[in-house]
Amino acid sequence: MISDPHAVAWTFNIRGSDVPHTPLPISFAIVRREGRAALYLDGRKLSNEVRHHLEALADIREPDDLAT
Repeated sequence: MISDPHAVAWTFNIRGSDVPHTPLPISFAIVRREGRAALYLDGRKLSNEVRHHLEALADIREPDDLAT
């Protein structure tokens, strides 16, 4: 489980504008030893191009899905 936005940004090489004055997206991730990673972030903020690129690396899910 990666809960630090800095670590998520580094792991997936992504930037955002959710935090003032820093290029961070509010996000979380689960990186498994085996199988696909899951990236939890607000999908409304992703362009189709960015979504397509990230889906090659991980399953994209909404942050509210993390609780389940």
